[in-house]
Amino acid sequence: MNLINNIMKTSINVIVGFLVIGMMFSSQNANAQVLKKLRKKTEEAAKRTIERRVEQEAEKKTDAALDSILEPGSKEKKPPKNGQKKEKTVGNGMSLEEDGENEVVFRRGRNILYFDDFSQDAVGDFPAKWNTSLGGEVKKLKGFDSKFLKVPANSVVSLETTKPFPTNFTVELDIIIPEDAPIRMAAIGLGKSVPKQVDYMLTDEDNIRLLFNSRADVNVDALKYGTKNDALGFTYHEVNYKVRLNQIIHVAFEVNGRRIRMFVDSDKMVDLPTFYKPEFSNTFFLGAPTHGDSRSLENYFYVSNVVIAETESDVRSSVEKDLIEKGNFITSDIRFASASDQIEGSSKDILNQIGEAMQSNPNAKFMIVGHTDSDGEADTNLTLSEKRAASVKNYLVSKFAIDASNLKTSGKGESDPVASNSNAAGKAKNRRVEFIKM
Repeated sequence: MNLINNIMKTSINVIVGFLVIGMMFSSQNANAQVLKKLRKKTEEAAKRTIERRVEQEAEKKTDAALDSILEPGSKEKKPPKNGQKKEKTVGNGMSLEEDGENEVVFRRGRNILYFDDFSQDAVGDFPAKWNTSLGGEVKKLKGFDSKFLKVPANSVVSLETTKPFPTNFTVELDIIIPEDAPIRMAAIGLGKSVPKQVDYMLTDEDNIRLLFNSRADVNVDALKYGTKNDALGFTYHEVNYKVRLNQIIHVAFEVNGRRIRMFVDSDKMVDLPTFYKPEFSNTFFLGAPTHGDSRSLENYFYVSNVVIAETESDVRSSVEKDLIEKGNFITSDIRFASASDQIEGSSKDILNQIGEAMQSNPNAKFMIVGHTDSDGEADTNLTLSEKRAASVKNYLVSKFAIDASNLKTSGKGESDPVASNSNAAGKAKNRRVEFIKM
């Protein structure tokens, strides 16, 4: 304490000295009484400033000391991904996790039930297998490989389904939110039935949804979610999120019984352990809400690469069982950029499962075989499948230190399809990687 007092006295004298000298030069005719009063006020202000600084430093030291006592061995937290802040578990059974080493990652179901990239639909048409309350059309956007379905303002677009989704399933899609819309709102939901309209402010007891919200005129950016019930209320809850414009945003839902997790660009944003109802599995829908501001009538967004897949109860154990015990594992979950051998980020989980299985059997040898669909030239697809198999090998060798000599690669291109190449779902199954134990 004596040391702090001495520092304060010395600092005050230095600060006051500079201030008084400055005042004397700027006002040489000031009388001694005025300078005396100014000196007193300056001393008080300087003292308060130094006290605040000392308190702040003391708080930092105290926090650090408490952390070492309450959480011994804990390390400094990593900064959130993409500058986004994740929240911890909050009330009403809602769980929003922070970034961390053991963060839950999205896992696509292995049995693809539905896939659509609108490649079979003509530009300007509304796509087959979809319904709409107020129009929409397939578009080809500059700079993007896939075709996109435009969801116009005040519309609800829904997938045409004949039966409910299974108990455990996943939904994935890419969306693009355009910068030129002054008010931007994009809703994605699962429900008992297709809603006539998606409200921008209130939730519905017959569905559960995610809502992206952004405005051009004010600093409004949010990711909202919710379903109307006694615990959550009837308005959306928010997660801190900066909406990216004119870029692909990858959105995913993972449903396991009564639990639903919501992911954005592979980051888990929402985790509701008990709020999903079986009747929500009847339909999947998209909506571009509007409100009282007439500019919201300009709202719209794009969607593509919709994948719905059934999830097995124990994906991780099935990978090791098929790969090690049965000696053969085939997956369409390793995704590549279009016409490229570049592995997409959504493939991380399945590749890590394969790497862990290989690590547990360090002497086993495997053949990695790449396959493509029939789009493009046969010779080009053969070369592409070989490069993709090599990319998978490189990932496993670099990330899991698998002995490179234990992994051989080859490609079969489009020559060995497992489904029809006449539709998008079949093509998605044919774009696969096979692992054969030798």
